[in-house]
Amino acid sequence: MRSLYSEQPTWMHAMAAWVKLAVLSVCGTLLVLVEAPVHLAIACAVVLLIFTSLGAPAWRRVRMLLGVAIAGA
Repeated sequence: MRSLYSEQPTWMHAMAAWVKLAVLSVCGTLLVLVEAPVHLAIACAVVLLIFTSLGAPAWRRVRMLLGVAIAGA
């Protein structure tokens, strides 16, 4: 099984785990409550911006993420 974990340090590694979990919890709850497609598109754009800000370590995982996205569709 492959992992999305990157051993190379990124800015996200410097954040405390509780902060990342709190943001994930709040965003996950909001995502369920949102019904407007425009808000979902904005959320998708924000996630893509965060992903691209992680740099080269994240881009090595793109093929695996595309496979997961296709399988989930």
